[in-house]
Amino acid sequence: MDGTSQDSEIEKAFRLLCQGFSTVSHSQIYTAHKALYQIGAPAVPKIVAYLESMDVSELKSKNHSALLTGLLALLNDIDESKAREVGMGLLLKECDNAAAQLIKKVLRFTLSDYNLYQIGSITVCESKSLNSDGLIKRKLCEWVDNVPPDDLAGLERLYVVPYAKQDYGGTYTPILFNITIVWFEELANENFMSNLALFEKEKTFYHEVGHHRHRHTFGQQSSQEKEANAYAYRILRKSRPRLMGVLSFVHRLIPGWLHKKINDYCRAQQRELS
Repeated sequence: MDGTSQDSEIEKAFRLLCQGFSTVSHSQIYTAHKALYQIGAPAVPKIVAYLESMDVSELKSKNHSALLTGLLALLNDIDESKAREVGMGLLLKECDNAAAQLIKKVLRFTLSDYNLYQIGSITVCESKSLNSDGLIKRKLCEWVDNVPPDDLAGLERLYVVPYAKQDYGGTYTPILFNITIVWFEELANENFMSNLALFEKEKTFYHEVGHHRHRHTFGQQSSQEKEANAYAYRILRKSRPRLMGVLSFVHRLIPGWLHKKINDYCRAQQRELS
């Protein structure tokens, strides 16, 4: 791509990004984010210039806040050192408290806090705060092997992060094709409840892969959740037929009981560790 056409692509993606934030269109935001991230370093001057021109003395709207954090996060994804330079420069300006907190939150994210490795074509980003002694990598390798390769096509990153009172066990980000799995420290324990909790985490992984397989869009739509659940159970019936038979029987007797017991156990164990 020559300089002129690349500049045109940068302008086009940047306009789409700004439009996405002004209209709160997640599909536009992530499409533009991905385009600019893939362009990489040549897009940095445009992002930096816009950030440095922003008025951070007062955040006038939610859209203004979202644009600030979105642009700084994009810059951080492309070039962490430049993002820190720009972010610190904004903090030195007449910056209101809300803007300062948003800037600091974005700058707290760094890939240096993760162990990076590949499982097939997927880049795994495992939080260094999870001292799993290789358990996470071993389990992810097992789970990935249970999934048809075509269903994983295009999946770019898999983040494994510690439990920090999230109200979800995993997420899927359309367009960017990223999965995040929330991991509990006690999954490394060798006992009955920990093994059941590990099974529940395996199901979560397949559920998020199901979202990717069906290229689901943003929002928790019941039809999408049902489709992702059906996908997860289909994989589990093939990989763990006996266990699935037992757990299905328990679920029919007491719907939702096992899932609640596992979550209660994990959260109780996590409180003891904190």
